[in-house]
Amino acid sequence: MKEYGEGINACLCHIYGIEDAEEAYKQLESEFVKGYCDETKLSDGTLLHYNSVWDDGYRVLLRCKHCRGLLLLQVSTYTSMSDEGHDGHYTDYLPVCSEEEADLLNILLGPGEFEEHPFRHLRGTNHKYCWYGKEQPHPMDIEELKRAIAEKYKDKLQPKKG
Repeated sequence: MKEYGEGINACLCHIYGIEDAEEAYKQLESEFVKGYCDETKLSDGTLLHYNSVWDDGYRVLLRCKHCRGLLLLQVSTYTSMSDEGHDGHYTDYLPVCSEEEADLLNILLGPGEFEEHPFRHLRGTNHKYCWYGKEQPHPMDIEELKRAIAEKYKDKLQPKKG
């Protein structure tokens, strides 16, 4: 098991040192920090994006009870309309280093972008877990996240005329 107690990875949850994703999920004991609404809006009510991929879902910020690491969790549920009833349950645990980083990533990442984040993160599909993403997680630059949000939503962030 890798150690993440020093340097750039000091904020990572201990599960990122466990190679087997199923075991990492079993080792994760978390507590609720805060929830995000079903959708991300500007203060004037302008919709930026929904916070789940399929029919239902949500995002929450969790804190590991073991190491105090933070995880931004997105849960999405797909309800099948077929007779076979192939419903899907998807979870993505994205490591973050602060509540501010989680808040900004929640704004920046639409539902299809969340699970495709390049950082290595724990992904569950119908309660089977794997590691997803190739980049080693590290703290994100807060000002860089703010610039990315401003660029992505520049049309929606401009003052309305009229």
